[in-house]
Amino acid sequence: MQLYDSVTRRRPAWTTAAVLAITFCVAQPVARAMSWQEQNSIRFVDVTAAAGVDFVHFSGRSAEKHLPETMGGGVLWQDFDGDGRGDIYLVDSGPYEDVVPFVAPGPAAGRNVYYRAAPDSSYRASNAGIGDRGFGQGAAAADFDGDGFVDLYVTNYGADVLYRNNGDGSFTNVTDAFGLGDERWGTSAAWGDLDLDGFADLYVANYLVYTQENARVCGDVANDLRGYCTPDLFEGVNDILYRNLGGAGFADVAATAAVANALDGKGLGVVIADLDRDDLPDLYVANDATRNFVYMNRGQMQFEDVGLMSGAGLGVQGLPQSGMGVDAGDLDGDGLPEIGVTNYEQQPVNMYRALAPGFFAEDSFSIGLGGPTAMMLGFGIVFVDADGDGDPDVFIANGHALDTAARYAQPNQVFLNQRQERWRKNDVAIAALLREVSAGAGAAFVAASVSRGMAAGDIDGDGWPDLLVSNIDDAPQLLRNTTSRANHRLVLRLRGRAANRDGFGARVVVTTTDADGREYEQHLESKSSTSYVSQSVNELYVGLGGWQRADLRVRWPGGEDERIGVVDADQALLIIEGLGVVASRPLGAPE
Repeated sequence: MQLYDSVTRRRPAWTTAAVLAITFCVAQPVARAMSWQEQNSIRFVDVTAAAGVDFVHFSGRSAEKHLPETMGGGVLWQDFDGDGRGDIYLVDSGPYEDVVPFVAPGPAAGRNVYYRAAPDSSYRASNAGIGDRGFGQGAAAADFDGDGFVDLYVTNYGADVLYRNNGDGSFTNVTDAFGLGDERWGTSAAWGDLDLDGFADLYVANYLVYTQENARVCGDVANDLRGYCTPDLFEGVNDILYRNLGGAGFADVAATAAVANALDGKGLGVVIADLDRDDLPDLYVANDATRNFVYMNRGQMQFEDVGLMSGAGLGVQGLPQSGMGVDAGDLDGDGLPEIGVTNYEQQPVNMYRALAPGFFAEDSFSIGLGGPTAMMLGFGIVFVDADGDGDPDVFIANGHALDTAARYAQPNQVFLNQRQERWRKNDVAIAALLREVSAGAGAAFVAASVSRGMAAGDIDGDGWPDLLVSNIDDAPQLLRNTTSRANHRLVLRLRGRAANRDGFGARVVVTTTDADGREYEQHLESKSSTSYVSQSVNELYVGLGGWQRADLRVRWPGGEDERIGVVDADQALLIIEGLGVVASRPLGAPE
């Protein structure tokens, strides 16, 4: 059933009754004591098979050792059918052109799979017309035309694809009609309203020039022991910036916007966020073996690359690193976003800590990431408050790029944010902001895997963020959050009216007050794609710890402030620009 709403100019309608009946999953509220959960209690359990996700990634790994075989596929968690449950989209790779892979592909190899979420927290593969069979890399979702239905963009080693959501459970390939089928090696893509016209634009990170003609033979050639070549042997290629022309088409404005930088480009990760807090969405691109791009938005779709001046373009030693994935968010509570970038082994995860708006310092070791990640090879990275205590924790997907490496499979990692613990106890002795707690986070973070993409979402509508991780030549991991439910929380869905409908770029300030009158603030921003070739569900997960109420303020893209007011904890809230909270539902019962 589809409804129309003249207030938002888009469909479906966001009437309270419709949202309660259709958009949000029904759950019963349960009262619980106000308490703070203990540290090191983040835990997840693998429910992939039980949930009905039977996808197995196929890399096409061959004796020829072609570089695309090492990349893996991304994961996307998004509510495509508007029923309030996050659906899953898994990207597959496939054989490289006509080479013979080591493992014979099955009949579904190379096909992306869309799983629709069911009311019983399981997933069903759906033939919706988006089973793309290109050599897949990543996916990004947004309602690009403002019609109320979330659309899908898929990046490939080869032609990228745009699918328009028909609103009836099916999609239409509109790539040719909109001119978005670029054939360069696309990796991560991100949507964001860069010119603030109310429609989401699209940034596509391209990797490098790799063809059958320029492919090289690497390794021990004399003994016919081939290996994968390193990216420094190949030329970079410029990224693409598609300006959304009011939902009716796109124009590639990378050159005029000053983001077409082929010389230094070898992009693998991209995030769109307001990095300097000037109410304009900026671009951060993680490049492999070249400096990272920090494109500050100067308005009118013009950008300035301030990677070197900002302090966020190079590694801790002032050299380029092998950037893979990226996320941005306020980890330390000062209202400014930190930027996390995963890298190759012997290159710790970069954590660029904000010093002032638009200026950063590489702070991975003192923040607690440097040592534990130094010998890992990281790809996906997600900032999300998994334990509900009021600060975002950090999750990293690891796995070597070379199948000949001694540690090809590696364990993924969890880092507990101790900001709230510091504040609550007023304890400056808690030196490191982040503390690794992987060993206690469940079997999925103890066993080794060759992981790539990572995204956050909610399997069962309980408001506690779960994780989805892709693995090379293996099944993904759908990880249900089983952390202690002692803490309170909120889930926020933001919808723009003058702003883009997805609410990308909206910033929320959550304020809580203790018995002594001390205020604790959280700053969250709604973003499109992050991590590595992946995208989390379009919701904000807000941990409230022991607080049962919170004051909310939203700053919409372009700088309009909206006071939402004080709300009760343990709810999912739909907030529409200019209308405030238009619908809510209680979150699921704790266990």
